[in-house]
Amino acid sequence: MSRRKRAIADRARAFIDDYTRDLTARDLQRVFTRETRDMVSFFTQGTSQAEATQKELLRHPFRNARQFFLAFAMRLTAARRMLYAGAIVLFVLGLVDGLSPDPGEPLWDNGLVKLLLAFGLIHLILLLEVADRLTLKHELNVARDIQRAMLPAGTLTVGTVEAHGETQPANTVGGDFYDILPRADGHVLVILGDVAGKGTPAALLMALFLAMTRTLLDEALPPAGLALRLNEQLMRHSPRSRFITAFIGLFDPRSGEVRYVNAGQNPPMVRRASGRLEWLAPTGMALGLSRKASYDQATITLSDGDVLLAYSDGITEAESPNGASFEEEGLRVLADQMDGMRAGDIARVVIDAVKTHTDDSTLFDDLTVLVCRRVPDVPPPPPLPIG
Repeated sequence: MSRRKRAIADRARAFIDDYTRDLTARDLQRVFTRETRDMVSFFTQGTSQAEATQKELLRHPFRNARQFFLAFAMRLTAARRMLYAGAIVLFVLGLVDGLSPDPGEPLWDNGLVKLLLAFGLIHLILLLEVADRLTLKHELNVARDIQRAMLPAGTLTVGTVEAHGETQPANTVGGDFYDILPRADGHVLVILGDVAGKGTPAALLMALFLAMTRTLLDEALPPAGLALRLNEQLMRHSPRSRFITAFIGLFDPRSGEVRYVNAGQNPPMVRRASGRLEWLAPTGMALGLSRKASYDQATITLSDGDVLLAYSDGITEAESPNGASFEEEGLRVLADQMDGMRAGDIARVVIDAVKTHTDDSTLFDDLTVLVCRRVPDVPPPPPLPIG
C-alpha cells in the first residue's frame, strides 16, 4: 500500500473511531427497543393511540400513520411544520416521478431534484431541532449546577451527629433532595424528600420546598409542626398534581434522640452498632395532598455507632438489565458492610451499589440517600502548657 493510500486509510479509521466513540451494542439495541417505545408513547400522548402497544402499531401501520404524523407534526413550530409537510410532498412527488420516468430519460432524473430538496428540508428541520435541544441542554446544565449548589456539600459533624447526603438525578435536574440544617438550639434538622415526577417541574418544586424549610428554620418547630406548616404552604403554592414525600428528623447531638416524621417516604433503615436492623414506618401522608393532613411524631435514640439511612424510592426500585429491583434486600446486604464506616462513605457505597445493580444503564428515577451516624463524643484535647 502506498503512503498516500495508507494516510487516507488512517484518516478514515480515525474518523470512524471518533464517530463511533462511546457506542456499545446495548446502546444501539436500546434505540430500537426502549427508546423507540418511549418515542411512540411521547408522540401519541393525548391521542387514541396512547395505549396502543408497539405490536398493535405494527399490525395496523396505515391506520395509525395519519394520527402519528399529526401528533409529531403538531409538536413542531408552525413554520417548521410547513417545511416538514413540504418535504413530505416533495418526497412523494420525487418517488412518483422516479418510478414513472419519461421515455428516453434515465431512471430517477425526473424526481431526483425533488428528492434532494426533501432531503435538504428534513435535515434543515433536524438541525433546527438539535440546536434548540442543545440550547435547552445548556440551560439545564446551568440549572443542575444551581440545584447542586442548593444542597449541602460534604459531611456535617455537630457534636455526636455525623450527616452526609448524596443524590444523582435520572435527568439533568431532578426532584429528589436532602438538607442538613444546624439550628441555633444545638439540634440538627435533617430532611430527605422526593417530589412526584421528574425533570424541571420537580426541580422547581424542590427549590420552593427547600426555601420554605430554611425560612421556617428559625421558628425551631418540632418535626410534626414543621410538617404541618410545609403541607399548608404546599397546598397554597404548588399545583394539585404535585406532592412531596419526605422524612423530617430532628437530631439531638447530646442525647442521640431523633424525633421524626415520615410523610409517605420509604421507611428509613436504622442499623444498630450490633448489626440489628430497624425500619421507620410512615407517620403521615405525603405533603401537599390534603389540607386536613395530620402528622404523628415518633422518637428513636441512636447510640454510638448506630446509623440512620433515609433514601428515595429510586434506590429500591432501581432495576437490573433483567428487570430485578434493588429493593430493601439490597440495603440489608449493604448493612453488613457499614460497621465502622463514616457517613459519607456509607452514602457513596449505597449509590455505587445501585449503579452497579443497574449495570450503569439509564436511570428511571432519581437516586438519593441521607446518612446520619452517631459518633462518640470525644472531648477536645487539653490546652498545651505555655512555656
